[in-house]
Amino acid sequence: MCDLTDLEQVVLAFQKGDTEAFKQLHKMFFAELFRFCNNLLNNEQEAEDIASDTLYKLYKGHKGFASIPSIRSFLYITARHSCISYFRKAKLTRKHKAIILPSLRVEASADDVLDGLYYEALRAHLNKYLEQLPAKQHQVLDLLYLQGYSLQEVADEMSEKVNTVKQLRHRAIQRLRQLLQSQTFIEGLAIMSFFICQLD
Repeated sequence: MCDLTDLEQVVLAFQKGDTEAFKQLHKMFFAELFRFCNNLLNNEQEAEDIASDTLYKLYKGHKGFASIPSIRSFLYITARHSCISYFRKAKLTRKHKAIILPSLRVEASADDVLDGLYYEALRAHLNKYLEQLPAKQHQVLDLLYLQGYSLQEVADEMSEKVNTVKQLRHRAIQRLRQLLQSQTFIEGLAIMSFFICQLD
């Protein structure tokens, strides 16, 4: 059995599906992920559920992560998406959604601010790649994964059939894969893992 006191060894073991390695990563990230979500939601139970679900998604895609930065990036992007989806699915009036959704910002403590800045940096990198996609493919990924729309809501927004939206999503992810392969961007793996793990 490998020595899991070294982070590189933890990641290597995690890639192979080692449950002890996952437990260490869970212990490492759960508290900060919970804090990040709770600061957005102001709901401890939902924040705990989303943090746990996000880490479960990480475990499902364990083969795709080669470093702590890629793991952290995936967790923040996925958790943010889940928080937005929670607000969209909650029984809020259209007026309240219009106020709450655009204002999801991290404030308060220094740790919270750092969490927010980290996410915004990832979002900026992600947008750089999305902008290289054809307009409709860009719109589909933005609505689905950054704004938390459902497939049906995207279809309604774009006046397209659900199957057309699925095809656009598939082509967009394939194109992103090609773009990221030509880059040395360290978060590329996390971005692709995020989209792949969210597929229906």
